[in-house]
Amino acid sequence: MSLTVETSGASCGAAITGVQLNQPLSDDLVAEIRAHWLEHKVVAFPDQQLAPAQLVAFSEHFGEIGEDPFFGHIDEHPQVAAIQRNADETTSIFAEIFHSDYQKRHRRAPRCARRDNRCSANSTKQVRNMV
Repeated sequence: MSLTVETSGASCGAAITGVQLNQPLSDDLVAEIRAHWLEHKVVAFPDQQLAPAQLVAFSEHFGEIGEDPFFGHIDEHPQVAAIQRNADETTSIFAEIFHSDYQKRHRRAPRCARRDNRCSANSTKQVRNMV
């Protein structure tokens, strides 16, 4: 498995392809992903199909997942928050300007979020209730 890293061209950010995050990862591959994360500060993994438990398993390679004081969790997993919009929404995007959710906490925890376009009436209601 060979990673491809495409930088965003901005001050931070890169897309990493060439890895299937729903499969077991070697320690060397996790170390390589961590190095890219540290270098680029933000990394995205396009076109991944992960069940909530798989997302948590991948995220835990990089540290303990903390409890989020701002968002509820999806029904399928207590450690995953859904961040999503319907295609026809026109309101401004929540947190579209840089922010830190954990600035006043003594112990910072990494977050794990799932972004997809699968919205049910229940999940849309759940997101609206969280904001």
